[in-house]
Amino acid sequence: MAFLDDFAWIEDKNTNQAIRFQLWPMQRECISTLVKSPRLLILKARQLGWTWLVAAYCLWLVIFYPLQEILVISMGETEAKEFLHRVRFMLQRLPDWLLLRAKTKVVKDTSEYLEFEHIDDRGKEANSIIKSLPTTQKGGQSKTPTCLIVDEACWNRYFREAYNATKPGIDAAGGKIIIISNSIKNAPGWPFMRLLYTQAMRGKLDAARLFLPWWANPSRPTEQVWSEDDKEYMPLFKLNQLNEGMDEDSFSQHYPETEQEAISSMLGSYFGKALARHESTADGTRGNLHRDPKTKEIVFEPDRRGLLEVWRFPYHLVDSWAGDWWAGRYCGGSDVSEGLGQSYSVAYIKDRHLDEIVCRLRSNRVDAYTWADMLNMLSEWYQNAIDYLPDGGLTHERALLCVERTGAGQTTVKRLKELGANQYVRQLPGKVAGEWTKEYGWSETEQAKHDLSEDLRKWLRVCRGTVYDAVLLDECSTWIQYEGTRRLGPEEGHYGDCVIAAGCTEQASIFMGGSPKRLEPPLTGWRARLKEARERETGWTV
Repeated sequence: MAFLDDFAWIEDKNTNQAIRFQLWPMQRECISTLVKSPRLLILKARQLGWTWLVAAYCLWLVIFYPLQEILVISMGETEAKEFLHRVRFMLQRLPDWLLLRAKTKVVKDTSEYLEFEHIDDRGKEANSIIKSLPTTQKGGQSKTPTCLIVDEACWNRYFREAYNATKPGIDAAGGKIIIISNSIKNAPGWPFMRLLYTQAMRGKLDAARLFLPWWANPSRPTEQVWSEDDKEYMPLFKLNQLNEGMDEDSFSQHYPETEQEAISSMLGSYFGKALARHESTADGTRGNLHRDPKTKEIVFEPDRRGLLEVWRFPYHLVDSWAGDWWAGRYCGGSDVSEGLGQSYSVAYIKDRHLDEIVCRLRSNRVDAYTWADMLNMLSEWYQNAIDYLPDGGLTHERALLCVERTGAGQTTVKRLKELGANQYVRQLPGKVAGEWTKEYGWSETEQAKHDLSEDLRKWLRVCRGTVYDAVLLDECSTWIQYEGTRRLGPEEGHYGDCVIAAGCTEQASIFMGGSPKRLEPPLTGWRARLKEARERETGWTV
């Protein structure tokens, strides 16, 4: 903090003059997080001075600490040079005695490279460097930087590739990562930035995050004024921007006010307000199912990398089970991919009694044939009772499955038929009058996708249970209807497999009809004799 307050100068772009770096209140509040966080994601409105702040942090590191290798990745050559220009601008205005006291000096200065001399206790070189480079798909693959900085990440078309290529080197060096981004929804690097940020929000990514709204710049007027065009009060800064030609959507991207606004879908989710009531997401128990070769029973084996995530185990397998059996309680749905590492195969099981999704099976590496075997086992694990037998035994059936049958799904549906699975079936008129044919699974035509999406939206609005799956809600938030068309689907750069799987699950539930039924066990002993006597007396079956 003292380095910034006492020695840092920045360039005023309006006057091209050097001015003291006077920290704004929100910048000052965030300094500790910037310095202490090994992984930091900064999502911000435009023009909040953070590139200057991070440049000052880099300069401080290389002056006072040996063996620093800071790699700054920008979206292009011009931006890479601009970052190092800012570092150099501050360096040139430091007092000479400061570098003498730090026992360092600049030994190399190029358009993309600054090196500072440091000598360790044995008289050996322990220099620190800053490299500012335009991004490539390889990123810093051959380097082991102690600090990676990605500036303007949303505009970086190779952001994902550069991050994945550089991160192993950062991990090996025990270094830190700082990513700075605006929330421009149609920018090429935004989908990956949003993915990282939402993972950090859900605790899936071990990273600190900072959100900086437009009013973090204290020069922007925040007083509420009346907008005659919009017939509402709004901040004066926003009204000025709208009056100068910026539309509402552009303003929310360039100058978001809240974290939720910053990560929201550009065109507005199809599910809209139906998502607002679902905020209690939680991690389930991860694992895999397998069949015990001796008992033939299905066994759940915990595995933190397992493909199955369970929020509620089958009711008859939990310790608190009271012994009641249910008919029509479980159903499931699935979207199917080729299993080639791109889109995902996803399946859900719904508990119709609790009215909530209880597990998710998800993978992008399982082929459609094997996926059918996994679905079949899952539906058998979440079995439904049918009825009691006269001898007190019980009949069961596998949970009903509705599988999206387009493309790879046809292979899954065919294999499920071979396995005798309990599948969703529609009766369709045949080619000859009076004939009917059976169609297994859900055909993903555009109309069918509309029906599926609308029914899922209705369920999300009224369901009694909790939606635990953050991945599903995240995909729902980017599920849109494309302007000027009837086409529904995920916003560019996002997945929609969970939406299709959840929609198919709801179709299975609708197909089953009615409510789950708790089965009454057959009477035995004196209760059975009493029932028989009453039936003889009244002539009615009780």
